[in-house]
Amino acid sequence: MRIWACLLLLFAAVSPIHPQQSSAEAGRFRVYFSNRVQIDEPYRIEREGESLIFKAKPTWLHKTFPEAMAPPLREVNLRTKSDLTPERLEFVVPSPSKPEVNFAVEIKGGVANVQEGDSSRQVRVSQGAFPMVGSDSIALQMMLVRFWVQRGKPAVIPTIPDGSIHFRYRGRDTIVLGGTPTELERYSVSGMVWGDEAMWLDASHNLVAVVVPSGTLERCQGVREGYEKFLSVFLYRFAQDGMEDWKGTIRKMGVTQNSLLAIVGATLIDGTGAAPVPNSIIVIRDGKIVAVGSQSSVRVPPDAKIIKASGKFLLPGLWDMHAHVGQSAWGPAYLAAGVTTVRDCGGDFEIITAFRDAARSSDSLMPQMLLAGYVDGSNPYLDWDWEATVPDQVPAVVKHYHDASFQQIKIRDFVSLDVLQALVVEAHRNGMTLVGHVPVGISTEQAVEAGQDQISHARFAVYPWRTDWFATSVPPKAEFDSQRFKNAIKHFQQKETVFDPTLAYDELPGCSPGDFCEPGIAKAPPELARNFAPQPPDPNAKEWKRAFEEEVAVVGTLHRAGLRIVAGTDGSVPGHSLHRELELYVKAGLTPMEAIQSATIVPAKVMSLDKEVGTIEAGKRADMILLDANPLESISNIRTVRSVIANGRMFDSAALWQSVGFKP
Repeated sequence: MRIWACLLLLFAAVSPIHPQQSSAEAGRFRVYFSNRVQIDEPYRIEREGESLIFKAKPTWLHKTFPEAMAPPLREVNLRTKSDLTPERLEFVVPSPSKPEVNFAVEIKGGVANVQEGDSSRQVRVSQGAFPMVGSDSIALQMMLVRFWVQRGKPAVIPTIPDGSIHFRYRGRDTIVLGGTPTELERYSVSGMVWGDEAMWLDASHNLVAVVVPSGTLERCQGVREGYEKFLSVFLYRFAQDGMEDWKGTIRKMGVTQNSLLAIVGATLIDGTGAAPVPNSIIVIRDGKIVAVGSQSSVRVPPDAKIIKASGKFLLPGLWDMHAHVGQSAWGPAYLAAGVTTVRDCGGDFEIITAFRDAARSSDSLMPQMLLAGYVDGSNPYLDWDWEATVPDQVPAVVKHYHDASFQQIKIRDFVSLDVLQALVVEAHRNGMTLVGHVPVGISTEQAVEAGQDQISHARFAVYPWRTDWFATSVPPKAEFDSQRFKNAIKHFQQKETVFDPTLAYDELPGCSPGDFCEPGIAKAPPELARNFAPQPPDPNAKEWKRAFEEEVAVVGTLHRAGLRIVAGTDGSVPGHSLHRELELYVKAGLTPMEAIQSATIVPAKVMSLDKEVGTIEAGKRADMILLDANPLESISNIRTVRSVIANGRMFDSAALWQSVGFKP
């Protein structure tokens, strides 16, 4: 559960303190995730002499995570001068015994003392700077907005201890509030998280709504009290702004749609398992492959645009079968890594459907998208927008997603066995399949017996009889040689169960301090890379490492048993983690070709799209990638993507990475 890290909050309808006022202000924000309010953050601002004292104290609404699963929500204290010039900011971890300040900035003149845990340092402070790290508190973002407005809305606000926040005016949106047309200013704000936040301000420049994009964290939204019914509008406008940014990037890169394209000279690895074809020619017309073969067998049309690819290696476009696309920046990152198709396994309905529909246009920088819609039962920790606690609720859930052209239902953590069985019947009746977690109280064998078609995350295969999936203790040792494990494998074979292991996601928490398992982190924007900072040593680190190695081992076992493995990442490091996933499959025992097929033809077959995509063959969609090095010699060469062709359009990988803040 990662929602604790993203506090997207609701601005209360109160009169704010401005520098000339003397009265206190109290209000609250609320965090929305999955269209449901999850966190309440009351705040208060009071005068103390010539200073303003701001305090915010977030709390979970109705539901509480075990402390081992999510740390307590941090309290925020900010002291400013009467004109909102910051003096001290601190984040406090509450504790019954002694609250702990785990981040603080003290500003004196042109110098700030920065305390992070047990370490401290001094940094120089730029004029007009504001202390801000991440987007942990929208109550604090409210203060940033007031500071920004007070200073005349500059395009850039320097931040302490480092970085800067950029504001872009995007336009005005009119909504009808209480029968009265109400105009809101909309801004894109970058620098707090990876990607652009969207903010709406009312006529008095008070914060009305915020949409925080997802990087590695769950996305979330905040809406001012009284504006809740417009949440879907805010989400859709956030998606539209991202799609407009794609158009600008495409114009900047000079990408055009060529009706006739010929790639000449590459070594072809077509994804079928056939031997590579050196000095190949592939002809593409109107986004479709029309001819494939050696230079001796294929003629280049005289009017084709020729792409010289000698020394390169041409592969089918890759798939990520466990994506969570929470913002537009994921699109260019995926394409830069060679990913041309993704299956989104649960996201904000308005955002993922908008991106899916846009992906089909020539103005898009999003891979083709397949969608799996969330459903949960009675979750003691989080509310979900679609819940089914009894079988009678199942038809409405399935209809909602089926009518929106979703391919699958995504099972969450607290679906009961009778509801799961009902979901199987209703989804299959509507031509849909089921993917996802194994719920608490149900074993993997029971879920498969009930009819769940696909299982996400390798841990559910390591312990197929386990039912206490939310236990926070180190997992028991695997029993791969036991008869009950072997029986489970036979059961999966009988049911033709499909697995997306998400090893790249599960590997990251076990990385030792200073040892990044994923080299792509070094190329990520700082707002994103800081989310992957190694954690303090865990006394159970060896046992967690052992548990991860068992996940790697079970992937090899499943593959050798003839079960289908489809590559998925659960997000992690955008684009890069799919490459890591394939590296881990080879570590598990797959050949480089088999690992490549787990991200090409195998998922295409699983999703019944192998007639359209998944290999480089005549008649299929022109989704493919050009590599600088041979991935059959070393699977790590999958990281050498030079160019990507998505639906017949050719993009430079380096330019795509740079467009979303990555180093190429």
